[in-house]
Amino acid sequence: MYRAIVAAGILIFALNLRAAVVAISPLLHQIQAQLGLSGGEAGLLTTLPVACFGLASPLAPVLARRIGIERTLFAAALLIVAAFAVRLVPLTFALFAGTLVAGIAIAIGNVLIPVLIKRDFPLHAGRMTAGYVTALSFGPTIAAGLTIPLQRHFGLDWRGALFVWVVIPLATLVVWAPQLRAAHRVDAGAGISLRAMMRSRLAWHVTLFMGFQSFGFYATVAWLPTLYIAHGVDAATAGGLLSLANFVSLPVVLVVPLISARLRDQTPLVWVMGACYVIGLGGIIVDPVPLAVLWVLALGAAQAMTISLAITFIMARSPDGAHAAQLSSMAQGVGYTMAAFGPLIFGIIRDWSGGYTAPMIALLAVVVPLVIVGIGAAQPRFVRIVSASYIQDSS
Repeated sequence: MYRAIVAAGILIFALNLRAAVVAISPLLHQIQAQLGLSGGEAGLLTTLPVACFGLASPLAPVLARRIGIERTLFAAALLIVAAFAVRLVPLTFALFAGTLVAGIAIAIGNVLIPVLIKRDFPLHAGRMTAGYVTALSFGPTIAAGLTIPLQRHFGLDWRGALFVWVVIPLATLVVWAPQLRAAHRVDAGAGISLRAMMRSRLAWHVTLFMGFQSFGFYATVAWLPTLYIAHGVDAATAGGLLSLANFVSLPVVLVVPLISARLRDQTPLVWVMGACYVIGLGGIIVDPVPLAVLWVLALGAAQAMTISLAITFIMARSPDGAHAAQLSSMAQGVGYTMAAFGPLIFGIIRDWSGGYTAPMIALLAVVVPLVIVGIGAAQPRFVRIVSASYIQDSS
C-alpha cells in the first residue's frame, strides 16, 4: 500500500514540475499588454524559473537530510500553491515573485523525485521512470493547450487563468499528506559531498548530458514558432508545430525508459537520439517549410529521448539513493543553469547573423558534445564516493 501511495505521489508531483511555468507562455502577450512589460522583461519572466531550476537544486539534498524527503516534497508543493496565490496580487512584482517561488519549489522536486524512484522502486525503476517522465511531459502539454480555452470558457483574466492550475499542487498535497509520517532522512546524500561528486568523470558525463539537452530544449521552445513565422507560416500553425513536438514526446518518453532498463549499456539509444536530432534540425536548416511536420516530429522524438535518458542516467549510474541525491543535484543544478542561457544565446546569434540559419547550425553543433557525453554516461558503471575526498567510478 505504501509503495502505491508513493507511486501516485510521484506521478502527480511530476505534473507540477512544468505546468506552473508553461501556463505563462500562452498568456504572455496579455501579460505584456496589461503590465506594459518590455521584451526583455517578458523574456526574464520565462527564463527566471529555468534559472531557479539550476541555482536552487543544491538546496534539495540539504533539506531532505534535515526534514526528510517526503516532508521536503510536501513543503515544495505548499510553495507552489503559495506561488499561485502570490501571482493573484495585482502587482508586477508579485508576478515575478510568485514565478521565482514556483521555480525554487520545482527545482526541489526535480532533484528528489529520481531519488525516491531509486530508493523505493529499485526493481521497477524503468517503469517508474517511464511514468514519471510521461507525467513530466503531460503537465506542460495540458497547461499549454488548455489555458486559453479555460480562460475563455470561464471568462477569466490572465491572473485567473494562471490560478486555475493550482488544482494540481492542491491535489499533490492531498496525496502526499499520508506520507509525512515516514519522513525518511536517509539516502538523501548523507556522507557524500557535492565537491567529491564533482571529481567524478562519470558524474560530469551525466551532468553535461543534462546540460546540453536542456540548453537545446529551451532554446527550441523559445524560438521555434518565431522561426516558422519568419518563414511565412501563420502564428497558429507555428504554435501548432511546437505543440506537435510536445505531443510526439508522450509515447517516446513512455517507451525509452523501459528499453533503457533492459540495457546495461544505453549507447545504442544515444546514437538513435543523435540521428533524430540531425534529421530534425538539419531539415529545418536546409528546407524548413515543405516538410515541417516531419522535421518537428524528428526533433520532438529526439528531445523526448534526451530527457528520458538524462533521468535514466541519474538513477542507473547511482548505486544507491544517497549517490542519486547528489548526482541529481549536480546534474540538474549545472544542467538547468546551462539551459537558462539557451534562448539568450540563440537570440544573440540570430541578431548577429540577421536570420535563423546560424543559430540553428549552432544548435545542430551542440548535438556533437551531447552524443559524446551521452556515450560516456551510457556505460554500465557506478559513481561511488569512497570517502569525502575519494571517488571511484566502478562497474
